[in-house]
Amino acid sequence: MKEKIIEVKLSDLKYGIYVREHLDENRILFFASLMEAGADLPPIKITKDNKIIDGRHRTEAAKFLDKVKIKAVVTENGNNLQIIREAIASNWGGSLPPTKMDLIHSIMQLMEASYPANKIEQEFKNIIPLSMLRTIIQHARLKINNQRILKAKRILSDNPKMSVEKVAELVELKTKILQDSIAKDSGKREVNFVASQKDSLSARYKHFNCSIANIIRFIFKNHSDAEIDSGQVDRILEHLGGLIANQNRIWADIERRWQARKK
Repeated sequence: MKEKIIEVKLSDLKYGIYVREHLDENRILFFASLMEAGADLPPIKITKDNKIIDGRHRTEAAKFLDKVKIKAVVTENGNNLQIIREAIASNWGGSLPPTKMDLIHSIMQLMEASYPANKIEQEFKNIIPLSMLRTIIQHARLKINNQRILKAKRILSDNPKMSVEKVAELVELKTKILQDSIAKDSGKREVNFVASQKDSLSARYKHFNCSIANIIRFIFKNHSDAEIDSGQVDRILEHLGGLIANQNRIWADIERRWQARKK
């Protein structure tokens, strides 16, 4: 039976389930150029309560073009396991299949939502080759343990009177794993990762702003010297405004992904 295609408002779409670590900006711009040229792209896939299952790049491309609605096919609502399974299945044989890191990211979401490894293996073995799936589950488990170790160390640092056993229980980690990690840290020089990254970002941002300011000064000088007219300046500034708006869209996606990871 042919699937029913509807139009859904972009503002009504819900996020929270991510099967890719990051969006591919080149793919978003490619879809945007196709949409602008009038190409008939396949509809995105959503649940009845508007959660995106497949079509995140097309959705972002539509937003980039300031569209209000996008074509979609509605499927039955499901739990996170079913939604992620369907999303991976939809992309598996496509032009941009999920990477190994995308798969690890997806499996981590399920394990953190208390789905056991044997249940995950059962659900995905007909999509992902079993040997590859088991390796991905192992990597996901290791990354989750590492995240819990970091969280435990922060708690211990803020609450030095708490026992290692109590903190390990609090973050759902085996006591020995935490004890071994603490022992490995003994004697290591502490590096302020946050401060170093903030300094790096500040330096790059300053360089970027200076570069843009120099370009704008050059454009205004050309206008003052009657090398270009006001209409040309308008077109250049309109292009810059579009780039800044696109950057804001990227930032909004980063924030949504981070909030979803913190849950």
